[in-house]
Amino acid sequence: MEDTAHLAPDAVGRGLGGALLGELVGSCTRAGVRRAIAMVAVVAVVAGSGGEAAVSAAPHRRFGFADVGRLTAVGYGYGRRIDTLLERALFPEDPGGPGGPGGPGVSRT
Repeated sequence: MEDTAHLAPDAVGRGLGGALLGELVGSCTRAGVRRAIAMVAVVAVVAGSGGEAAVSAAPHRRFGFADVGRLTAVGYGYGRRIDTLLERALFPEDPGGPGGPGGPGVSRT
């Protein structure tokens, strides 16, 4: 499973992305999905730090995602090349999910 969420600029910072991600992770766990990846764009420059920030990395970390790689200059936006963080999460099994562990037709690899 791979997730992507785009929020309108006026919706950023209000917890909506984290709420959406929480619902997605819960649904995945109940359906027997065991692994998920996230491609997190590095687009924001942290004021005064000279560094970058992946604005959606924090919500992903709260749900167990961890960095497994970085794809350099794979996108373009905001007038510059954009890197992408590759993150992965392993979810616990939910034995009460549909059809038992894994659910019908759910890949467990």
